[in-house]
Amino acid sequence: MFYEELIYLWIGFILFELFPETNPSFSPVIFIFKELFFFFTLILFKKFLKPQKLSGFWINFFNLFVLVLFVVDLGLFGFKSFLNRYYFSSLLGFLWFLHYVVLIRVFLFGFSLAYLKIILGMMSPIITLILIENVLDILNLKLESYAYPLIFFLVLFISPVFMIRLFPVKVLEDIRIRELIFSFFQTFGVKIKEIYVLKDFGKKVYTAGVIGFFPKFKYIFFSQPLLDLLNEEELIGVLAHELGHIKNKHAFWLLLVLLGLPLYLTSIFCLFSFFDQLLGLKVVMYLKSLPSYYTETLNALVLVFSSYLYLRYIFGYFLRQLEREADFYALTVLGNPKGLIASLLKIGEISGQLYKKSWHHYGIFERVCFLQQASLEGFNFKKFYIKNRTQIIIFLVMNLILILFFGFLIAEI
Repeated sequence: MFYEELIYLWIGFILFELFPETNPSFSPVIFIFKELFFFFTLILFKKFLKPQKLSGFWINFFNLFVLVLFVVDLGLFGFKSFLNRYYFSSLLGFLWFLHYVVLIRVFLFGFSLAYLKIILGMMSPIITLILIENVLDILNLKLESYAYPLIFFLVLFISPVFMIRLFPVKVLEDIRIRELIFSFFQTFGVKIKEIYVLKDFGKKVYTAGVIGFFPKFKYIFFSQPLLDLLNEEELIGVLAHELGHIKNKHAFWLLLVLLGLPLYLTSIFCLFSFFDQLLGLKVVMYLKSLPSYYTETLNALVLVFSSYLYLRYIFGYFLRQLEREADFYALTVLGNPKGLIASLLKIGEISGQLYKKSWHHYGIFERVCFLQQASLEGFNFKKFYIKNRTQIIIFLVMNLILILFFGFLIAEI
């Protein structure tokens, strides 16, 4: 669930950043009617659709509905221009997008307001970067170009502190489970600063995760339903999976894939420009002849759609491979997959997700089948490990080569 929300929030943020400023096409009264239409739609669906039916198709429907409303705000009501008169940052625009998202999640899908803390926690690194940019603008400070990557990595370094403070969590108090978790990680030379339990936010989830790159700022959290569900052997299986993420530096490799997004977008632009000139289509020339508003709007929508494809399919592919690698690592360190398989089956059965596909983790049943096959056939973990990193490096290098090669050809045509 959290991966879908994170991508969705990123899309909203990117959309506001890239969308051009426009003059309002309608009066503020129409804007108010639009907001009333939004609330009326929520009330209508709340009345006629039962909460258990509001999943799958309807989640995607309302996600698209929110994006359409947000584009209407930016394009027809000139909302970006309006906000920039009073505040020069994209923070207010993101918060406006957030008001749609939170109202739908709380009003229709039964989330509590604690869900807002999860969203703010997930987005805290980007919000922190925005605030730093705002302070620099207010103070009229111009930094050297090399300072910006340093600020970015500094924020990544300390962001787990912000995230854990914003998340609706509490320190795990069960002494037996605390000792089990700390001793397990210490056995493998991993330091965890603290263990947290995710508080109820209106939806029962069965999840665990590690936050942080460095031991001083590394935290692990569990949802209370997960801790209530699993016995000791099954919990150790989950811990071994999380250990796989830590030991194999998955946070670093996923960050590398995320940083590949600009390369991917640039390579698409170079390919399109090259074939546009080569085939004499003159699409780029036609777009340049249009009023800047239309060109910038089209560019924003194309970039947002391309970013979604990247995050959903390319990033999603590498994410699945690293999740499978964490399962494989758990099998390797435990010697057998019994505990992890039992935990997965329990989670799948109680959540009703056992046979459902997943774009970011593989489906639960797929994961169980893989663990059973890897255990019986003796798969080689090192080969799997090398294969995943080779794929990521090749993908990034290929995009860089495409940019350099087609960029050179465009200049020569």
